[in-house]
Amino acid sequence: MTQGNGRIAAVLGPTNTGKTHYAIERMLAHRTGVIGLPLRLLAREVYDKIVALRGPSVVALVTGEERIVPPRAQYWVATVEAMPQEIGADFVAVDEIQLCADPERGHVFTDRLLHARGLHETLFLGAETMRGAIAALVPGAQFMRRERFSALSYTGSKKISRMPPRAAVVGFSVENVYAIAEVIRRQKGGAAVVMGALSPRTRNAQVELYQNGDVDYMVATDAIGMGLNLDIDHVAFSGLSKFDGRRMRALWPNELAQIAGRAGRYTAPGTFGVTGEAPPLTDEVVGAIVEHRFAPVAKLQWRNSDLSFHTVEALIASLEAPTDDPWLIRTREADDLMALKALAALPEIRDEARGGAAVKLLWDVCRIPDFRGISHAEHAGLLQAIFGFLHGAGRVPDDWLAKQIHRIDRTEGGIDALSRRLAFIRTWTYVAQRPGWTGDESHWRGETRAVEDRLSDALHGVLTQAFVDRRTSVLLRRLKQKEVLVAEVNEKGEVTVEGQFVGRIEGFRFRQDASGSPDEAKTVRQASEQALAPHFHLRADRFYNAPDTEIDFTEQGGLMWGDQAVGKLVAGPEPLKPQVHPFVDDEAGAEVAQKVARRLQHFIDRKVATLFEPLIALGRDEALSGLARGFAFRMVENLGVIARSDVASEVKELDQDARGSLRKHGIRFGQYTVFMPALLKPAPTRLRLVLWALAKGLDEFPESPPPGLVTVPSAKDAPEGYHLMAGYRPAGERAIRIDMLERLADMLRAEDSRGGFEAKADMLSITGMTLEQFAALMDGLGYKAERGEREKAKSAEAPAAEAPVEAPADLPTEDAAPEGSAEAEAPAPEASVEGETPAHEAPAEPAPAEDTTAEAPAAEAAGVPEGPELEVFYTFTWGGNRARREGGGERRKGGGKPKPAQGGKPRRGDKNKRPPREDKPKTFSSRPERKDRIDPDNPFAAALMGLKTKE
Repeated sequence: MTQGNGRIAAVLGPTNTGKTHYAIERMLAHRTGVIGLPLRLLAREVYDKIVALRGPSVVALVTGEERIVPPRAQYWVATVEAMPQEIGADFVAVDEIQLCADPERGHVFTDRLLHARGLHETLFLGAETMRGAIAALVPGAQFMRRERFSALSYTGSKKISRMPPRAAVVGFSVENVYAIAEVIRRQKGGAAVVMGALSPRTRNAQVELYQNGDVDYMVATDAIGMGLNLDIDHVAFSGLSKFDGRRMRALWPNELAQIAGRAGRYTAPGTFGVTGEAPPLTDEVVGAIVEHRFAPVAKLQWRNSDLSFHTVEALIASLEAPTDDPWLIRTREADDLMALKALAALPEIRDEARGGAAVKLLWDVCRIPDFRGISHAEHAGLLQAIFGFLHGAGRVPDDWLAKQIHRIDRTEGGIDALSRRLAFIRTWTYVAQRPGWTGDESHWRGETRAVEDRLSDALHGVLTQAFVDRRTSVLLRRLKQKEVLVAEVNEKGEVTVEGQFVGRIEGFRFRQDASGSPDEAKTVRQASEQALAPHFHLRADRFYNAPDTEIDFTEQGGLMWGDQAVGKLVAGPEPLKPQVHPFVDDEAGAEVAQKVARRLQHFIDRKVATLFEPLIALGRDEALSGLARGFAFRMVENLGVIARSDVASEVKELDQDARGSLRKHGIRFGQYTVFMPALLKPAPTRLRLVLWALAKGLDEFPESPPPGLVTVPSAKDAPEGYHLMAGYRPAGERAIRIDMLERLADMLRAEDSRGGFEAKADMLSITGMTLEQFAALMDGLGYKAERGEREKAKSAEAPAAEAPVEAPADLPTEDAAPEGSAEAEAPAPEASVEGETPAHEAPAEPAPAEDTTAEAPAAEAAGVPEGPELEVFYTFTWGGNRARREGGGERRKGGGKPKPAQGGKPRRGDKNKRPPREDKPKTFSSRPERKDRIDPDNPFAAALMGLKTKE
């Protein structure tokens, strides 16, 4: 910077002495001037002041990431690092000159102290502790001491809940600042957040919240100690130590004084103290702060500024050159020097950085600050890429730079994400500000500034949303004034107090807004109840008169009115008589609760009566007597679905008249299940599962399967009995609907289960399965599936024998009737007990079906013959005692043939076998004559013999 012979003065004193204001006045008294400030935020504040006085056409702002330079600039406001050199300004000032002792940035301030001079006047502004150092290093300097305008006093420790208004709480980490701001939001209604890492735009927006009275509190880092002028009455330290970039250390008394001095603006007195976990200040420290007595600065941080750019090694050596001045101490290795050493260690960089221009370019690149706070290796990698572009092409490529900026240009996310993107964009803002580094400097400066502005606005928004509760602020202000809070409820059930949303009505319960703090919850709820009491009564009347179509139950037993929960089902004395428990706040009153409970009970009673009408009629049929009445009770008790194996003995004991009377109510005696087909529809099934879960006392109710599916995956972890209540029977990995299983059983009864049979198209059709899936299902039902391959038939015509064989229409067993047949809906001639086919027995064996595979053509077509096309087929045989499933017989010890399940039929040769009845109608069939021989080992031998004797 140009050396001048003008006046050099040091204006020293504590905070709130008007030093910065004095420097601005002195600069504007000259034709040109430069003022260096310690923070980008403070530089922007001073810039705005001078623009207001002289207009933007003559004022320039230069920081690492911002450059506003009008063509006729006369006054330059800059950060100390970015102060323009060699412009020959009449006036030069450096603020906060005591930062010469700062371990991280001190060498820059020391350099300005030694070399920055105005042609006519030079001012150094700072603390009294610099008097000795300035006198020794700047011969001829004049000293001006300025006294503080207002008194400063210590008030000790205060809890945040007792913090006075217009206070700033100081934290020394981002996490600490956010935590304190959250506490203040809950207890005081909100706080503005000010940190050095914020962009000027975000910082100004946050300060405006505080300055205009939207919030009475500010949470800040020590950045507020660097000249930021705010209307603060009290400063509270939340800690007395900070991380200085290398280690945690205790704050020095003069650093505490710099921050505490922000309390009390102009002539208004200020106070300071501690809060949170910060220990009380000692009397000695308090006395030093109040009386401005601090140890003078003995050493200034220094780094050689006379650099050699001949080689990279020479540059590093010049940066590490020592000093013999007793007032100076060589600074610790800074980030830029660390980056230079890291890049110099790379062979490709050493090859490119040859000659003064290349070495100087490398040094300029290494001085890009690590705004992102990443590792040194990552930062060095970024610098290597930028140096490669600048050294090779002379500029950073537009497409590469656009890609980097585009990745950052996103305004969604929280505080951390936006803060991180702001730190990233500062890197590219810095690059765009360097002359000659981009192809279109004006474009990229505008582009990076626009992205920073968008991110800054978004960050201000999320900071305000997170740490400013306008509702709490308004309520607390009204409470302090002892005013009656005005509460209202709108048509949507939203509750407002003093115009502030505090919660909503859900059914007959008040749900306070989740953002409400415990400190305000009691008062807010009391205020809300003033509006809710009459509203609850009006709402209960409307609910009582609502149609059933507006009310519904959930699969977890909840009771809903539209989309709002108003109660739940609880177990009653019987499965078909559930009770209700209403959800009503105590504040609504007993009358409202009773009215809601009555309406809910009416709803569920009607719902059960409608969906289970056949079952209820069955239970109320006085014409049933004896065993039939007992069986009807079992059906009602089991909600209309019972596994046949569970009632095998009861079914066996029912005579034909009893069964006929039960069939009149829609009961079907299936091979696997006894059920009422009308209750398998989706609506009764959904309610049946809820009633069953209530009766079982389950904590979590299983959901009903999706409607319309024939098979569903088996629920392995489901409670016992779930599949049956859902209308399904497990069979391996899948469960099949019980009515479709009975239709499948009808088809299987016509197959040769001993000799083996293949799946027919109708079998696959009703199950909706592929052949492989059907094989797994059959395995789950107790059949053995053998896989095979064969040559696929060439003929397009299917042989006549391939048509599935239907069970005879006049078969005298109700189990053979498919669902929906006349037999399922009305009584039919009753079969003998021996004619019943229980679940554990195999179907009757039909005559062996013809092979469905057509023979291959006798001759191949002309040309090269192709290999035969193979198809997969399965042969199914009854598995006997293997893979017993639900409803199967018990396995005897030591293996052997299975015993019949309870209620099973006598096998061939049993003594108790009834003689054949001659009066039964005979069955005729067009199928080939059955074999006379019936294998006595077939588990269905008894049933087959029974059928045979009827013919």
